[in-house]
Amino acid sequence: WGFITGLGALENPMMDGIPVIALEEHYYDPELAALPGFLATPPMRKKLANFESEGLEARDRAGVDLLVVSHNAPSGQALLANQAGLMARVNDRLAAWCSLHPGRLYAFAGLATADPRGAATELERCVTQLGFKGAMIHGPAVRPGSIGTSTSCLGQTFLVRNADSSPFF
Repeated sequence: WGFITGLGALENPMMDGIPVIALEEHYYDPELAALPGFLATPPMRKKLANFESEGLEARDRAGVDLLVVSHNAPSGQALLANQAGLMARVNDRLAAWCSLHPGRLYAFAGLATADPRGAATELERCVTQLGFKGAMIHGPAVRPGSIGTSTSCLGQTFLVRNADSSPFF
């Protein structure tokens, strides 16, 4: 975690009294990461798997006050439409972890974008029931047959679900 521990955010007078918010903080869910296409080297897998302990400690040392956590790439973009139910389990586990750190951890939903209507429904559930702050959409899908992040897929998701303007990252 050396990339963040050397920032010295607490020592910077410009940050005095201003909360430090870290966006796009990645972890991985073991069930999702076990699928083909997970894009992390073995050392990075270890860091992502230990995020709850080592990652939070590193951010404490760096003076990070709030974290918005999401699943590492490719997340739900690697899933086929018939695997979309997996993301609800992944998001439920992420919500449970965030609930252990109220006021400190927040989340972006992972969405199986190969199923645009299902992704929209899952985003709705994550925002309204789990308290997520939006969704993280990663780059191109890595599994054959996955719609991934095509314009038509994301357009359908936006059309079906964006009534409260939840952000997509």
